[in-house]
Amino acid sequence: MHAASSHAMEKFLLSRTLRACAAAALLAALAACSSSGGAPTTVNPPPVGSTSNAFNYTGPAPQNADIQAFKVNLWQNIIPSDRCGGCHHQGGQSPQFARSDDVNLAYQAALPLVDLTNPSQSTLVLKVGGGHNCWVADPSACAATMLTWIQNWLGAGGSSSTAVVLTAPPVPME
Repeated sequence: MHAASSHAMEKFLLSRTLRACAAAALLAALAACSSSGGAPTTVNPPPVGSTSNAFNYTGPAPQNADIQAFKVNLWQNIIPSDRCGGCHHQGGQSPQFARSDDVNLAYQAALPLVDLTNPSQSTLVLKVGGGHNCWVADPSACAATMLTWIQNWLGAGGSSSTAVVLTAPPVPME
């Protein structure tokens, strides 16, 4: 066997061995995470002044996955009365994007206020960033929070996935 091909074979075998070891280590780490050991899980309390976790929505179900993503990531955060829900609720100030009676109607009212291609330029972000009903002392913090909620909504409702997919290396042939 030529020295070059022997060296290439050694590199190939070493690469396969390292991948197999890495996969075994990853599986062992994942198994340790799912066992009963480790630190206990704690639930964080809702933010001060927030009623979003206590709100019990009884209106119609979201009509599609995007409205469900809107509900979970943006709507439930803006409906408290100390945020947008104090004014932009059903029967209140227009647009009624924080209405608590029908998430589907709230979604329809919120769509024109969100820039889907550049969320940082969304009317909702710009308004709270300018101080409009900011729920903390710093309007830039409200803008950053609103932007995060919108990005989470758009990321959750889109067709792209942010999930990590683990693929085991090929089984070595003997």
